[in-house]
Amino acid sequence: MNLDDLFEDLEAQFDGYLAADQQRGAFERSHLMRVWHQNGQSTELAAPILGRDFVAGMALGENVFRLIRLVSVLKITLIEMPNSGVPESRYVTVSASEFLERLTLPFSVRWQPFDDELPRAMVVLDVLGQTLVVESAKPDYFQLVPLAAVAHLEFIDVENFDR
Repeated sequence: MNLDDLFEDLEAQFDGYLAADQQRGAFERSHLMRVWHQNGQSTELAAPILGRDFVAGMALGENVFRLIRLVSVLKITLIEMPNSGVPESRYVTVSASEFLERLTLPFSVRWQPFDDELPRAMVVLDVLGQTLVVESAKPDYFQLVPLAAVAHLEFIDVENFDR
C-alpha cells in the first residue's frame, strides 16, 4: 500500500469524525431554538428543552414559558449564543404529558388548539395520561382537554387568570 494513500485515507476518516462530532454537538451548543410553526410563523425559545414530543422554553419577547407540541412544528433552527449566559439546549426523555405531570398543580395556561387562532385560558387541575383535567374561565367550557387537541401551552400566573 502506498504511504500517501494511507495518510489521505486516515485524514479523510479524521475529517469525517470531526464533522460528525460537530454535527452531534450543534444541539448541545445551541442556546436558542427558532421554532417554525405550520402556519409559517416562528417562536424563539431561550434555554430550550426538547422532549420526545415537544419543545419548551422561554418565549423571547413575550417573557412566558411555552410548551409547543412537535406535531404542530414545521422545523426548528438551532442558534448559538456563546458567552451569553443563556443555558444551553437540553434533551429530556419524557413526553409532554410526563413533563406536565411533574409540575405543581394547579397551574394556569393559555392554550392554542389546532386549527384555531384564538388562544384560550384554563387552570389545569390534574393530568390523567394524555388528558388535562381543567377548569376554564367559562363554566360550560371543557372539563377534559386531550393533549392531542393542543398545539401549544403558555404558562401564566394563577393571579392573572381572570384578566
